[in-house]
Amino acid sequence: MKRLIVTFLLISSAFQVGAQNFPSQQWHPGVVQLNNDSYVVGKVKYDLEHEAVQVQVNGTTKTYSSQQVASFKVRPKLNRKFRHFFTLPHANKTGHKSPRFFEVVVEGKATLLAREYVTTVSARSNISRPGSRSGLNNPNNRNLGGYTKTILAHKLYIVNLDGKIHELSNRRKDLFYVLRGHNDDLKSFIKQERIRLDKVNDMARLVGHYNSISTEQTRAY
Repeated sequence: MKRLIVTFLLISSAFQVGAQNFPSQQWHPGVVQLNNDSYVVGKVKYDLEHEAVQVQVNGTTKTYSSQQVASFKVRPKLNRKFRHFFTLPHANKTGHKSPRFFEVVVEGKATLLAREYVTTVSARSNISRPGSRSGLNNPNNRNLGGYTKTILAHKLYIVNLDGKIHELSNRRKDLFYVLRGHNDDLKSFIKQERIRLDKVNDMARLVGHYNSISTEQTRAY
């Protein structure tokens, strides 16, 4: 009976999605710069999906759209550094341009931008039979199906010397088209450093490396 209860609990937990607090769902100490060059200091919460920023000041909450905000910065918990977001015009699929919030990850000759979003992905759970050895390669383990989990993902963009915002894919061909002139060096760096093109930290290292070897003249974005 105990074994049945334990097995049932394991199966049940495998199909539950744990509650998570993502950065966009939390209040952070921050500063919002409005288009009229005034500043609002307080607790800040941002919503990139709806292009809005909320600020709490003395118990009062105010909401600003991306059309009203030039930039804002927040300092997440356990992080001494501020995260900086700027409002930039960006075209949607129909070609219509509107102001959208972008986080500046790396700034330089090539500037790496990011937009985070919350998404749900599917995963598989492998649970051992009672009394069997642990490990995914154990033949006694059986796959009891899948479950879903909510994760934080990012869309990455690069602004290079042409001044345009280029959305990146996971294909090297597209990356080398934007970061021109150093393909062999970048290929070597990606291989040696095991860079993944879908990881923010990896792409920050790659763009930083590109900026360090690029001989192009800097142009403001």
